[in-house]
Amino acid sequence: MTTALAKGGNTVLTAAACRVTLSAPTTGIDVSAVLLGPDGRVRSDDDLIFYNHAAQDGVRLSGQTIVADLAAIPETVDRVAIEADSCQLCRHRRGR
Repeated sequence: MTTALAKGGNTVLTAAACRVTLSAPTTGIDVSAVLLGPDGRVRSDDDLIFYNHAAQDGVRLSGQTIVADLAAIPETVDRVAIEADSCQLCRHRRGR
C-alpha cells in the first residue's frame, strides 16, 4: 500500500515493516530519522539515524529511503520522525 503525505503529515502504520522514500522535485535532499520516546525526546544520540549512523533498533537509512521493521523497534520508542534537509552546504562538505 502506498500513502502520500503532505509536508508535516503523519499516519499510523499497521504493517510489520514499512519503507518511506522522500524526494524533492527541484533539489537534492538529505534524509534522516529520529527515534522518539513517549516524552517526544531521543533516548540518546544513538537514536539519530543519518548518513554516518545508518541503522539503529530496527530502523535503517538507505539513500533517501527509511526502512523500519516495526517489530524490532523497542517498546521505549513511541514514534519515528522522518526528516529531509535541502542544505546545499551540508552535502558539499560530505562531497556529494
